[in-house]
Amino acid sequence: MTLEDSVSSWVQQVKSGNREPVRQLLDRYLRSLTTLAAARMKMQPMLAGYSEDVALSAMKSLCMGAERGQ
Repeated sequence: MTLEDSVSSWVQQVKSGNREPVRQLLDRYLRSLTTLAAARMKMQPMLAGYSEDVALSAMKSLCMGAERGQ
């Protein structure tokens, strides 16, 4: 993995206003986040099927926070 391919580099690029690395972050983490959300929500049947929405919301929050320099 080169420095350009590192997650830290992608987040730094998003912090700088470059949104291109968002796709790379999604490709790398969306499946894991979706699985985690599903596991956390399995005890709440009314939320079944929303795990991907929750994962995308988490990624959006991460990227928006990075754009604000957080």
